[in-house]
Amino acid sequence: MFSALREMFSHISRKRRRQLVPVLALMLAGALAELVSIGAILPFLALIANPQKALALGAISSALERVGLDTPTKIVAAAALVFALSAVLAGAVRLLLEQNPSG
Repeated sequence: MFSALREMFSHISRKRRRQLVPVLALMLAGALAELVSIGAILPFLALIANPQKALALGAISSALERVGLDTPTKIVAAAALVFALSAVLAGAVRLLLEQNPSG
């Protein structure tokens, strides 16, 4: 398998080889951003449904209070902000991947 990849890589021009690394990095970043944004949906919905439960969990409650999130309204607002930012980041990476690399 690796020999076939090496052979295919040898047929790619030098310019395209240099473009391959940033594209692969963006693809990995895009996959990670999508994973975070999709993976945040269920916890976000659970938090909206019952924000008091987050305050009832010991370790999470103390961490939330340390950053000033001591009421259910503040917790839901902060979670909404984090969820929105993760979705925007995923969209931005997707847009970067859609751009045609120079060449």
